[in-house]
Amino acid sequence: MAVPATQAEFKGGFADIGLHYLDWTSRTTHRTSEKSHKDDFAYLELEGGANFTRGEMYGFFDLENPLNSRHDKPDSEQRYTFKNTNRIYLGDISARLWHLRLP
Repeated sequence: MAVPATQAEFKGGFADIGLHYLDWTSRTTHRTSEKSHKDDFAYLELEGGANFTRGEMYGFFDLENPLNSRHDKPDSEQRYTFKNTNRIYLGDISARLWHLRLP
């Protein structure tokens, strides 16, 4: 038995690029100095999402410390973060198909 092909109609979406700066409080920086030392940092973010009649998707890619070398001191080196979430609507319920975040 073959399942008929269906199409999802595009309802809307967005995309943006932003340059941000994460400024930890001095209390957080001091409190984490021994374990996971939190430094202030800049990051470039590419973000986007789309909504369809049969589901939705969202994702972003962050390049942290974009002007630093990949081999600077720990917590100041260039690094990236990626996240993607997709949801498919199954009638009156929705199911999350994939959720991925890479440090």
